Amino acid sequence: MAELDLLHSFLAIYRAGSISRAATTVHLTQPALSAHLQALEARLGRPLFTRRARGVVPTPAGHDLAQAAAAHVDALDTLVDAMRAGNTALEGTLYLGGPAELLAAKVLPALAPLVARGLTLQVRLDVVTPLLEALGAGELDLVVASRKVAARGLVYQVLYDEELVLVGAPDWAERLPRKALEAAGGEALLADVPWLAYAGDLPLLRRFFRDAFGARVRGSARAAVPDLRAVMALAEGGAGITVLPRYLCEGALQRGSLVELMRPARPVLNRLHLATREARGLAPRVRAAVELLLRSAPGW
Repeated sequence: MAELDLLHSFLAIYRAGSISRAATTVHLTQPALSAHLQALEARLGRPLFTRRARGVVPTPAGHDLAQAAAAHVDALDTLVDAMRAGNTALEGTLYLGGPAELLAAKVLPALAPLVARGLTLQVRLDVVTPLLEALGAGELDLVVASRKVAARGLVYQVLYDEELVLVGAPDWAERLPRKALEAAGGEALLADVPWLAYAGDLPLLRRFFRDAFGARVRGSARAAVPDLRAVMALAEGGAGITVLPRYLCEGALQRGSLVELMRPARPVLNRLHLATREARGLAPRVRAAVELLLRSAPGW
């Protein structure tokens, strides 16, 4: 069995977090995919995943192999795709939905090669619930979803774990000493700060407080704007404190217009999924988009 096939199967499992979910992306049966994984683990002499009730978790060796192999395997796949693109047109319209920030920053650039091959894109920007309802009704083909909603006929694959960071303008870092925030009970220092949020119920802030502090966020939004790019602009202007995905604010952190106010003991992650209707009936354009995004996401 070719080593490249084994690595393809390994990366599919690594990215999906489950052998069953990975099987739908590589169009193999679960027993075949499990056999690939067992063969690779036997060749390496070490386990690559720990089996759990709801999927698999990479071992340190699994993480190391993914980091070492992903770029090379993806480069080969990209080369093959490029060679095929000269002779293969991709017809039809892909109806895509998702959050404006991630689609603009990561998803649409990743899909550009498919547009060059002839794919037409129609994009709907919205929050997750109406997008998934539209997917179930057949109005959309593919949704980038910030959470899973149980619904008959929908299939989810893990796309990307975005890291959430607590940020503010530099003067907030002076008012809120990092060591104090990272100490036990540090969340008390944030009781009266002006929060900037995507929505009035503070979704990303609630996630950050739960995972970083084991507590509930206090207060209400001083400003609620349904676009994280606008929330970031407010934070850079000194209006208050917010939680943003690292990919979105990395440039501002490097420029110094925002400061990461604390670093939790464990990164706070927000898992994003690709949602489609049942995989058996997916059109080639949808399969191509899913496969390309799953290959691209580890580099985000």
